[in-house]
Amino acid sequence: MIWIDIIFIIIIAAIISGILGLGFGWRHPSRPEAVGVSTLFLFLLLVFAMWAGSGWFPAMGPVLFGIHWVFPLVVGLLVALIVLAVSAPPRKEPGPSVKTIQEEEDEIVATTVFGIFFWILIIGLLATGVASYYI
Repeated sequence: MIWIDIIFIIIIAAIISGILGLGFGWRHPSRPEAVGVSTLFLFLLLVFAMWAGSGWFPAMGPVLFGIHWVFPLVVGLLVALIVLAVSAPPRKEPGPSVKTIQEEEDEIVATTVFGIFFWILIIGLLATGVASYYI
């Protein structure tokens, strides 16, 4: 049953991240030019959040292929909406942009810290999803 859950969650996450990343043009704030990276970021976040969320909450709703599909879908949509709400695209000022060395260093540090927190979140969600089957 675990494999059907994971396959279903991957399909739903791919659909949601594809719609938001490719259809609506959502981009990751630190890489607004990278379509693939933005879509992959959203996909990974959705997969692990949906898996962790659906494992810990009681199964309810209609059954499709032996799994309750409503709750993972709702969790995926809520996580996607939260990501969209908190990651507003950066505003570009008109005219030529000149960055100082300090601003470039600050941007690199912020991107690195964000990446570290992202992977901590993914590992935590993965552990939560796996633990939901054993606890």
